[in-house]
Amino acid sequence: MPTALSRPQIDHVLELLGGRLARNEAPPVRMVVCGGAAMIVTGLLSRTTTDVDIVALLDDSQRLVAPVPLPDYLLRAARWTLTHDVSPGFRMLLKRLLETLGYEDTASAI
Repeated sequence: MPTALSRPQIDHVLELLGGRLARNEAPPVRMVVCGGAAMIVTGLLSRTTTDVDIVALLDDSQRLVAPVPLPDYLLRAARWTLTHDVSPGFRMLLKRLLETLGYEDTASAI
């Protein structure tokens, strides 16, 4: 059964990912999130979710860009985060993120 993710857990996962991107001096990544996770993080809902739905990325001109292919620096950062949060909930969230972005092969490999 999927792990329920609360606002603090979603925030933690995204902060870890953002921190790793910053340490790698990667360009900023702006993700467009929808669904329960988006409403939980913005405070519109006070419940848990089992996934984070990423539907697009934003480019420097604030235009929507398909999240496929996933930028290499983002994939490396995602793999690195697994070494710092080994909980089943985090692994599941990361796998769902990769699957949402169209990287089912990578998700099944981690």
